[in-house]
Order: sequence, then C-alpha cells, then structure tokens
Amino acid sequence: MAVTESYVESFKLSDAESRRIFLEQIVPKYLGHLQSPDNVGHEDRPPLAVFIIGQLGAGKTRAAPTIKQVMQGRRGEPAHLIANKYKEFHSSWEQLLSEKPMHASMVTKADDRAWLAMGVAHAMERRADVLAEMACRFPEDFCELTQTLHDAGYRVEVMILAVPEALSWIGVLTRYNNDHLREREQSDRSWGLPQLPHDETCANLVNAARFVDESSAVDQVVVVRRGNLVAYTNEKVNGSWVKKGSAVDALLFERNCGILPAEQRAAEEDIKELQKDGSTIPKSSIPEIGHLTSFFDITSDERQLRDLALPRISTANVRFGTQVDLSLGLDIP
Repeated sequence: MAVTESYVESFKLSDAESRRIFLEQIVPKYLGHLQSPDNVGHEDRPPLAVFIIGQLGAGKTRAAPTIKQVMQGRRGEPAHLIANKYKEFHSSWEQLLSEKPMHASMVTKADDRAWLAMGVAHAMERRADVLAEMACRFPEDFCELTQTLHDAGYRVEVMILAVPEALSWIGVLTRYNNDHLREREQSDRSWGLPQLPHDETCANLVNAARFVDESSAVDQVVVVRRGNLVAYTNEKVNGSWVKKGSAVDALLFERNCGILPAEQRAAEEDIKELQKDGSTIPKSSIPEIGHLTSFFDITSDERQLRDLALPRISTANVRFGTQVDLSLGLDIP
C-alpha cells in the first residue's frame, strides 16, 4: 500500500531536531575528524570537492576508496558524505522499519537530504576537502551543492559512472539480497524492491551531467565505466572546457552501447547468486543481459577506453604521470 503525503510529512523532523541530530550523532560518527573552524589557517591551494555520481547500483561504493586514498594523501581525511547512511539517525527510523519497511527510506528522504547539505556546510566552515557520493534522485541537490562549493572557492571535480541500466539494477538487487538475507535472520520484515528510485536516478543522472557541461561550478569531469575505465574526460582552463564533446553525450553513449566482457562476467556471477534457492529476490525481477553483449562498439578511433589515471601519492612526496583524469586539487609541478 502506498503512503500518503500527509503520512510522509508527519515524520519530517523540525529544523531544530534535525540540527540537533546532525550535531550530536552524525558529526561525531562521520565528521568528528575535521578541525575546528577556529584552527583554519592560510590555504596553500583551494580546498577540493569531489563528487562521485551514478544511479543506484552503479558502483559508487566501489569507486570511492581509490579517490579517497589520494585525497587523504593530499592533506588528510576528507569529509566523506553519503546521504543514504544518515537515515538510521532519524528518530522514527525503527518505527518506520516496523510499520512500513517498504517505504521507510522514502519517508526519511527529506531529512537525509537536509543532513547532506548540513554536512557540506560543516565541511565548508572548516575549509575541509569533501568527497560526496550521490545517486542524483534529486539532481537539484547536486547542482546546488556543487555551485555553493564553487562559489566558496572550492575546486570541484566530478566522476560520472556510466553504467547500463540493466547492470545497475543487478547491482541494486545484489545489495538488497545481501542486506535482506541478513535482516531476515533477525526479523520477518517484508522489503520492497526500489525499482522506482532506481529508474528515477537513471533519468535524473542525465540532468546532473548536463549541469556539469553547462554550469560554471565544475572544474574537471571524468566519465567512467565499471572498473574505472575512462570514456571521457575534460577540464576547464580560464573558464572554458578544453576538449570538444560533452559529459552528457558520453554518459548516454556508454549506457546504450552494450557491455564489456568483464562487465558481462561479473553480471553473470551476480545473477547466479540471485537465482539461488533462498534468495530474497523474485526471479521475475532479474533482468536479461544477453541482448547487451552483442553490440558493444569499440571500433571508433575517437573513443579508446583506458584505465583511470590519478595523481600518485607516496609518503615522501607527490608523483604525477604525464596526464591525469582527475587532478584531485594537485598541481602538476
């Protein structure tokens, strides 16, 4: 049964309660390592904000550790922001899981979004680097946060995950199956599959990519497939993109040109797990991928997939290759 707007609104926290939870619970757990704003000193280079964006199931969690490792080597641990992690702090979360587990995440979404914005503001006040993972179900949040950071003097870099929708849906099913197998051992809650949120993030990621191309907020962008294979990269010099093409065109092309052999093998392994006895996923929900394997276009001379190039960090100094796809705020000497 669908929930009503009034039901959702009845669980929305007051501004004061939301702020209290952020300061007393979320900050100590996720942002307690950031320095006090009183200790912010002179900046040798502008602070950095990196956004990893992709629809639900695209693989943001797998992509983030590599980026975070380089950022930590730059000037310490960044503020790592993931709105989906904050719902557990909602004062009614356990009640929602008990009453309407299929809709709990949707009911707390407004508060999750508010806490993400508070996290960015908290980091900005301390001039801390930011690493944010966003599915872009609400692309206006991505647009507003990147523009706010840019206007505050941050260098903003964006990684866009270009993943065919069938593969990201398999990713969603795999995560839900794993999570709910564990949950089923503890309770008899019934979970619903997030088909609508997945589809909305697929559609709205395109709007976010278009904003990257057209706005003044983003300094550098890279579009990657699974496995950090680069399909497109661009950087602004004197306010203008250096290369032709666009992030949104690259995203749409990669989504619709089929899947790589490595992607196919991984997807087939995931499907085998989803089809096992005891899986919590209805077999009718598992997508077919055979049609995606027959038309992958690798013949274009203008398109050469290659491994992602990032600055290399050692304990002694910073070492660079001749070209990087995300500079992560580091100037090539």
